Amino acid sequence: MTDILQQATELSFQYEAEFMTWGPVVVLLILALILSYTALRNWLKEQYMYRSVRRLGVAAIRNIALPDGMDGRVLIENIVLTSRGIYILPIKRYCGIIFAADNIGTWSQVIGKRSYKFSNPLPELDAYVMAVQTLLPTVNVEGRILVTNDADFPKGKPDRLIPVSKIPQALAFEEGEVSTQLRDAWDKLKAAGLKFNAEEKKALKHFDAESGNASQHVVSVSLICVALGWLMWRLWD
Repeated sequence: MTDILQQATELSFQYEAEFMTWGPVVVLLILALILSYTALRNWLKEQYMYRSVRRLGVAAIRNIALPDGMDGRVLIENIVLTSRGIYILPIKRYCGIIFAADNIGTWSQVIGKRSYKFSNPLPELDAYVMAVQTLLPTVNVEGRILVTNDADFPKGKPDRLIPVSKIPQALAFEEGEVSTQLRDAWDKLKAAGLKFNAEEKKALKHFDAESGNASQHVVSVSLICVALGWLMWRLWD
């Protein structure tokens, strides 16, 4: 009987030590996973959107600053080279219900019980097209706005707005040989890129933080580091 009690005591101490080693690690990793879920989901959405854009042509540029032809500059998110010309494809990460039309200066967004107003993005798209067309007057330049699948347009949407899920059907570019003229124009476009100024760097940084929930990502990484540190200390001890 004494031997049984002694063995049971030894086992309890053994499992208690293992619990103290692995229990906090499991808890910290679960917390890190919960915190990073939103950031990971948004990151996967971004990767899906950019892969969808890149597949449209033979080459793509992501985030480039260009002169706008009027002593200013524009920051363009996506430009794609296809056999039919050069396409400008910025992404608008709308969500909720959107009321929009080509000739309305202010659009409306409804999220839950709240309503918001924002500027019609089509004039901005026209400015992008004009900036590239000014640089490349001899090639075909067109623009479309890609919108995320989280947005709903119950009253219809402008033709130049394309949901990301409908890119293959709406932008079914014919595969073909890209002409030498287009290749040369593409090289000229890349060479015309300007260094990002402070405002543009801030805009890009803000976008990265918003799309990836950077603060939650930092906290989750910190929790993982703490878990690894605890595990190393327990095993070393």
